[in-house]
Amino acid sequence: MNSTDIILIALLLFFMSIHLASAMMMYQYMIQRGEKLSIFLMRLKIFSAISKYRNVTKQESGQTGYLFYVWIISVNLAISSFILMVVLDILPHIHESIIVIGNTKAASIFSNILSL
Repeated sequence: MNSTDIILIALLLFFMSIHLASAMMMYQYMIQRGEKLSIFLMRLKIFSAISKYRNVTKQESGQTGYLFYVWIISVNLAISSFILMVVLDILPHIHESIIVIGNTKAASIFSNILSL
C-alpha cells in the first residue's frame, strides 16, 4: 500500500462520514417536523426519508434543502475516490502485461503516457 492509496482511503472515509452525518441531520430534521421515523430503521428507509426531506424543504422555502446536496455530492465523491483507487491499483498491472505482450506501438504509447 503506497501513499496514494492511504490518501484515497482517507478521502473515502472522510466523504462517507459526511454522507452519513448529512443523512442523520436530514433524518433529525424530518423528526422535528413531525414525521414519525424510527432511528433504528434508518438504514432501511433512508431513501424515503431523504425524499420526504427534499419535498418538505421545497414546500417550506421553495428550494431543496442544502443537506440533500451535501448528501448527494459526498456519496459521489466517495464513489469517485474508490474508483480512482481501484484504477490506480490496476494500472501498473495493465502496463506490465502490455510490456510482456511485446514491443508494439500500443505498448510504447501506453508507456509514454505512464511516464508523464
